[in-house]
Amino acid sequence: MGLSPTYLGVGALNLNLFGEDMEYARWLIRAGVPTERHIYLGAFHGFPLMADASVSKAFTRAVMDALWRALHPQTASASTSAPGERPVPAS
Repeated sequence: MGLSPTYLGVGALNLNLFGEDMEYARWLIRAGVPTERHIYLGAFHGFPLMADASVSKAFTRAVMDALWRALHPQTASASTSAPGERPVPAS
């Protein structure tokens, strides 16, 4: 059966978990699990808690988009970018 597609978003300044998160993503990719990685530049551990910050809004939007694609694979738009690694600037 395998693992479900995975969304992984991590702040580039998350010194505690960044390396572990990237290693986990590499493990999933090597195992053939569809994995989408987003690296949020300038973001630290817990950055989504700062809801008004633009980087947090970008994270929330990406998480909701990934959840929508997972729950509605038949309606996922062809314009949706392919899974992969996307650096997201902290503006």
